[in-house]
Amino acid sequence: AARPGEEVVWDGRFRAAFAGRPDPTARLGALGAEGFLLVAAVQPQIARLAPVARLRAALPALWDERGVSAVPHLRYKRSEEGVTIARLLFRPTRPLTSEAAYLV
Repeated sequence: AARPGEEVVWDGRFRAAFAGRPDPTARLGALGAEGFLLVAAVQPQIARLAPVARLRAALPALWDERGVSAVPHLRYKRSEEGVTIARLLFRPTRPLTSEAAYLV
């Protein structure tokens, strides 16, 4: 579930915070192939710019009763109504390297 004012860890990789107006149907989930087709139908240019199918299927997406409402990695947002993603950070719970590896 995606509730305004809450922060969740999704898929062990992303930390998401939500804002906006409460919507009991809002949830964070994978974009998947079906979600990508819905988004590309609304914004055809996304189909040209999106990563390969395996990668885009695993992108975090905000869903509600009307379908996909936001996919931050594709810069897609259906509207400002209802629940929105206020912040989405890649913070895997089991990183491949330590933070020290980035301090080169």
